Amino acid sequence: MANPEHVEILKQGVEVWNRWRKKNPQVKPDLCQTNLAKMDLRQANLRASLLSEVDFTGTNLADANLVDTDLHGTLFDEAILSGADLSQADLREANLYGTHLYLATLKRTDLRQAYLEEAILTLADLTKSRFCKANLRGAALDDSILHYADFREAILAGANMRCADLFGGTLIKGNLTETDLTYADLTEVDFNSAWLNGTRPEFGPLSMHQ
Repeated sequence: MANPEHVEILKQGVEVWNRWRKKNPQVKPDLCQTNLAKMDLRQANLRASLLSEVDFTGTNLADANLVDTDLHGTLFDEAILSGADLSQADLREANLYGTHLYLATLKRTDLRQAYLEEAILTLADLTKSRFCKANLRGAALDDSILHYADFREAILAGANMRCADLFGGTLIKGNLTETDLTYADLTEVDFNSAWLNGTRPEFGPLSMHQ
């Protein structure tokens, strides 16, 4: 359960919260299972916080610091995370339906079994992130950086991956039905046992298939 004191400080606003974090760098905030829906948390310093099963539905977390944060099972339906840094965060089984992650950083982020249907990840940096068994049906991943990303058994049906950089990625047993890979860089990508029926692979001059 969340620490009531930490919840109260956050609800006073980002300015108060960030000032408190700066004065108490040794404290690990615990906001687990808290309802923070539709709050304005732009630029909030939530680094290394405990945020599992928090309700962030419709919350604005643009440019927030969520590095190394525990977000296991957290609800982000239609939340705004544009420009946010979620590097090394634990987002296993999180619900990110329709979440805005435009220009977000998710390096080495754990998104196993996460629900990202129709999420917007355009121009996001997802280097070495894990999407094993995640649902990205209809997600926008155009122009994203996906170096060595792991999509084993992930659902990418209908996803937009135009111009995405998938260098060295893993798509073993992935579902890419009707996925748009136009001009994507698929150099050294492992498609072993992937379902590619209906995929649009209109590769550009620098996009070498496997």
